[in-house]
Amino acid sequence: MSEAELEAAIASDADGKDVPRDWHRDAVAVATGAKRLISLRLDPGVLDFFKGEGPRCQTRSNAVLRAYMRARRQAGG
Repeated sequence: MSEAELEAAIASDADGKDVPRDWHRDAVAVATGAKRLISLRLDPGVLDFFKGEGPRCQTRSNAVLRAYMRARRQAGG
């Protein structure tokens, strides 16, 4: 998927309509205790991006997902 296709898919996703565009600015790593081991399928570009940021890519990915979760909750979603 190209960057343009990804942006178009995000823009057309009804689940994201109430999420502020800057939701990711609050992404911080948070120690929440024990984590669960899961299997998660990601687009290759997403995985490459987080791995390219250096060590602890799973921690950063979790921080981004947590920030998204908070933004959705604040938006009433």
